[in-house]
Amino acid sequence: MTTAPDSRGRPFLLVVGERPEAADVIALYGAVGWGEADDYDEDSVPSALANTLCIVHATDTEGRLIGFARLFGDGIFHTSLAEIVVHPNWQRKGVGTALLAEACELCASTSIFLETFRGQEPFFEACGFYVKSHMVVMSRRRQT
Repeated sequence: MTTAPDSRGRPFLLVVGERPEAADVIALYGAVGWGEADDYDEDSVPSALANTLCIVHATDTEGRLIGFARLFGDGIFHTSLAEIVVHPNWQRKGVGTALLAEACELCASTSIFLETFRGQEPFFEACGFYVKSHMVVMSRRRQT
C-alpha cells in the first residue's frame, strides 16, 4: 500500500496499490444513490475490483472510505475511467480532483477516455479532459 503524502494539508489520504473492502465500496455506492446494499453481491465485488487496471481510493483520517476512482485498460493504447465516486459529505472538498489526478498520473502512458452524466463536464474539463464532439456513448443493458 502506498499512501500519497499529505503535502497540501488535506484532511484525507490517497491510497494506491490496495483495493478497498467490498462492503465499503457497496456502502459508498449507496451513499451516492447507486443502489442499495442488497443490489450487490459482496462476494462478487472483490473480483470486479481485482479485474481493474488501476484503483486509487481516498480515506478520511480514521481510515474510512470516502471515494475511489477505477480505470480499465490495456496499459498500452487505451484506458477508460470506469467510475469516480466521492461520498456526498466529501464532495467539493478536492477529493475527486485528487483521485482523478493520481489515477491519470498512474495511467499517463495511455489515452484516457470517460463517459459522464450531463452537468459533470465542467469538473472533468477542469481536470484536463475535453468533450470529443464526434464521439457518441452507447450502452446495452445487462442481459439476465
